[in-house]
Amino acid sequence: MTGQRQIEEISRRIEDIYRRWAEGEDVSPALVFRTEGFIEAVCDGGAVSKDEVLALMNTLHQQQFNRALAAAAEGPIRIHGAMRRAPVYPSTR
Repeated sequence: MTGQRQIEEISRRIEDIYRRWAEGEDVSPALVFRTEGFIEAVCDGGAVSKDEVLALMNTLHQQQFNRALAAAAEGPIRIHGAMRRAPVYPSTR
């Protein structure tokens, strides 16, 4: 895979996750973790830089949620959840 093909695949995966969250759908943590692992492998392999991925994530986040992505912390790239919290009811009074 060339760097361009890898960035296209990263874009497809992140766009799918963000779109599903924007539509109120659930996204399994496994899908998010696999995507993060794929991004880390691509970055570690040198085909794509962390800055390129962060810029892409910010663009896709802006498209789906109409707001910029919060500044990324140092360390590995993380796809932060945007799912609505499930209602939780206490089991005792």
